[in-house]
Amino acid sequence: MRTLALPALAVLASTAAAENLPTAPSVPASLAIDTSKLVMSQPRAAAPKDKLLCRMGDDSGCKIACDGGSATSCSRLGWTLAMGGADNPLLPTTKFEQDFKGAEAPFEKACKLGFHPSCVDVQLVRQKIGKKVDTAQLQASCNAGYGRACSLLAESVPEAQRLALYERGCNGGDGEACLVVSDSKQDLKEQLAWARKAFFTPTKGKVPLTCPAGMQASRTVSSITFAWTLYTPKWACGRYDEARRRFVENGPFIELSSEEDEAVYPYGIVSKKGTMKDGQPDGLVERWNARGDLIASTTFQAGREHGVSTEFMRGRDGSVESVTQVTYVLGKREGTYRHILMPEEDLARLETGEYKAGEKVGTWIEVRIKSMRVIEVERYVAGKLEGEREEYDDRDGSFVGSTTYVAGKPTKGTRYVKGKKTEEILYGAKGRRSEVRELDPQGKAKRIRTYDDDGDRISTKIKNKRGAWVDDPDGY
Repeated sequence: MRTLALPALAVLASTAAAENLPTAPSVPASLAIDTSKLVMSQPRAAAPKDKLLCRMGDDSGCKIACDGGSATSCSRLGWTLAMGGADNPLLPTTKFEQDFKGAEAPFEKACKLGFHPSCVDVQLVRQKIGKKVDTAQLQASCNAGYGRACSLLAESVPEAQRLALYERGCNGGDGEACLVVSDSKQDLKEQLAWARKAFFTPTKGKVPLTCPAGMQASRTVSSITFAWTLYTPKWACGRYDEARRRFVENGPFIELSSEEDEAVYPYGIVSKKGTMKDGQPDGLVERWNARGDLIASTTFQAGREHGVSTEFMRGRDGSVESVTQVTYVLGKREGTYRHILMPEEDLARLETGEYKAGEKVGTWIEVRIKSMRVIEVERYVAGKLEGEREEYDDRDGSFVGSTTYVAGKPTKGTRYVKGKKTEEILYGAKGRRSEVRELDPQGKAKRIRTYDDDGDRISTKIKNKRGAWVDDPDGY
């Protein structure tokens, strides 16, 4: 079994026994996260025909590969530029703005090298930057059998010519075009025939699934609009429901990363796979990012999380930055929760506690992994903080301070340095600081800062030589 484990630690001694300060609890004997059944990065099914193929999101690598004549790498570079890196859910890129103008050239090159998805994408970025759509380019891709090109071309022709292009789009693998054609038909049988094609559209690619007996493999391409329109090819086993005019998934399914269709499969990137039952996730479902790194592994029952769920946050280089593991019971968290955060070795820490019926309960602790000391203790009742939230110095285990909570809201707090109380804090109704008292070595107030309900400072008072409170001339 592969684990991320932390050994036991003895109870830490108080550095200020005379004040009877709290002491940090011991670290539990085992805080292991079981990764024995997880595939950390997905294997490639076959070596790519395109020897220069770059990794999705590697903009510099894709630029080099694109310059070397890799059509798919040109497409990936175009996607990285068009999507941008700001809060991008698909690409593990650094934060930068969308660059539609910059995306035009690599998409154009990919199209000229024969990658038809980019022949559509280049038209979309041209629309974004106010240029005319190249209908001749779309016509060429449509004639080559790429359905999305036919569908986009339909938007640029007289209405009388559109239906024929949508029909060609459907027959070329664009499921959305099939539904457009289906809605245009008056005859019910014709409607159903075209609707069925939305799920069983022709493809030149090999079906990547083996379906159970009595089931069919459907191929759909869903689209959502984020900063850019995302098209996600999906294969799934199941049956077409004539009454509801939709495909009901039963058995395994697999999704590919956006724009990774049969043109590049099987060495394209799988973004999600698992099993379905009556149209809902049932069993293990795994997800990967655009680089091919595992980011989530969750077990479902009848569409709800049920069993162990593990999620990974990864950096630009694919390294694991955090791991979260928790058990679900019919959609609600239940049992031990563990979260390891690894921004860098010196700051790595682990948070652990218990859930009951979806709510945090009992004592939760945070451990600094390098020093193996508890640095934070929280207590929950029905999902809300209750009682003392304590903080400890990870270097020597000394008490740093506490905050008292009632029904999830802070009421008062303290701060300590080397066992001596240095601050007393009061909180207002909104949970923000209302007063902070700085204390001298004898424990008496030497400065008082007051705040309004929004947390903005109102005044700072200090004692003058006569012992009266006056405005602090420094005002901090």
